[in-house]
Amino acid sequence: MYFALATVIYLSMAGSVLEASQTSAAGEARIITNIRGGLYVLHDGEQVTVFLVTPDGIVIVDPLSLPTALWLKEELARRFPGAPVKYVLHTQHRFDRASGALAFYPTATIIAHERFNEERNRAAGVLPPALIALDANHNGRLESAELIPSPSANMIRALDVNRDSAITPSELYSRVSPVARTFARQQTITLGGQSIELWSTPALDALDMTAIVFPSERIAFAVDLFPARAIPERIGPVAVKTTIASLRTVEGLNFDTLITGLGTTQTKSDLVAFREYLETLNAGVRAAFDAGSPLANVQDTLTLPQYQQWGNYQTGRRQNIAEVYRALRTQTVEVFAAGTYGFGALAPIYDVCRPNGPCTVDDVSSQNALVAGRYTFGRFGGGAEIRFQRPVTLYGLYLSAGAVTVREQDRIVAFPVTYTLNAGRRLSATMEVGPAFVFTRTRTQYVESAYINETKDTSFGFTGGAVIRIPLSGRVRVVVPAHFVSGSPDIVKSRVVVGVGLSVGISRAVF
Repeated sequence: MYFALATVIYLSMAGSVLEASQTSAAGEARIITNIRGGLYVLHDGEQVTVFLVTPDGIVIVDPLSLPTALWLKEELARRFPGAPVKYVLHTQHRFDRASGALAFYPTATIIAHERFNEERNRAAGVLPPALIALDANHNGRLESAELIPSPSANMIRALDVNRDSAITPSELYSRVSPVARTFARQQTITLGGQSIELWSTPALDALDMTAIVFPSERIAFAVDLFPARAIPERIGPVAVKTTIASLRTVEGLNFDTLITGLGTTQTKSDLVAFREYLETLNAGVRAAFDAGSPLANVQDTLTLPQYQQWGNYQTGRRQNIAEVYRALRTQTVEVFAAGTYGFGALAPIYDVCRPNGPCTVDDVSSQNALVAGRYTFGRFGGGAEIRFQRPVTLYGLYLSAGAVTVREQDRIVAFPVTYTLNAGRRLSATMEVGPAFVFTRTRTQYVESAYINETKDTSFGFTGGAVIRIPLSGRVRVVVPAHFVSGSPDIVKSRVVVGVGLSVGISRAVF
């Protein structure tokens, strides 16, 4: 992520500028500065990276663009003869920071987070957020004329592989090679008696974000981990709680000063302040989301006055609220009971009465009791329900045996999958469909002989329908279920059931 900074703030620590050895393709000086001991910082225009020189070799963090890396390779050979580059460490997949690793293949070991290759492949399919604004015609690529406002125009034009004066996302990442050696949460490498720590810090713009710590110098390097006393333009694809956890991890690392990819220096107190901002933002948005407040209202009312003095307050605050709000989902556990009324279609009459004569229907409709449980995450969910049905009564007249009474008692057990059309605590409608098991008990009584025959049957079918939920108070809602149930018992082959009842649910906002 690129933050709107008018100038690059150079390091305030003691050090000496060795020399401004060359001018980059963009016309900006490349400057190497010694920070402390064997740790150096390279300024390439607005881009900054670091490298560590040890008696046994050199460790480079983020080799930047390929032209810069080729220049740096020559400079290192001239300044530190006999000290080969042993490691190249990626802090993330971004093309303007990772392309230069090609200059150090195959002699150096390249290390990145385990998500690096995946993130690199994903990024090669779409323009990065920092360049989307340049795509004036919205065709998903950058024409040469569209690059004029960008200070990186020359570097980007150099990536036009097919020379058609238009740069696609895949061309931007054509020089970013996959990495074979990766790590998950943390890794330490040792070279020349020096330890370098790599820590996974998924935050802001990159899931593969890595912070590099040099314990001997008590210095850390991270590209876009957080802005100092400023509200970010965007929070990025990682859930806020993950970013907060990453910042807490970094707080515990062994450093005093953090250098960013733009050359600014930050302290742990800056990091703590930003983490507290995210926690305050997250808590406020979640409380409003749980209360059912629409996004526009949250942006107007969650003013976060304690951060009014931070940079990018007005625009950034509203954008950050929107990102957190849209990332939230409602997780709900609910139970409900309803009284329902069902009416159904009969199986062919001759299946009941044959071979002796016709049947007449007295009552196929019935009252039911429905008990159900549901789990919903966001819009999708599932659950189970059981419906108890009162007897269905039919009268038949056999030509030779007299009257007969047939009674059917059902228990219907269903397991629907659900989709909620209007998630949240307001009026909602949930569509449901799933398998159903119909348990049928049929009791036949022959009047003249007093003979009683009872049979039990289990059939498989399906249920489909909807449940309307109307907020009542607190966690209680009125529910209006309407279902179609299909099975294959002897008497009632299918039925439609509607009703009304109450539900009790426990909901909370989660990412």
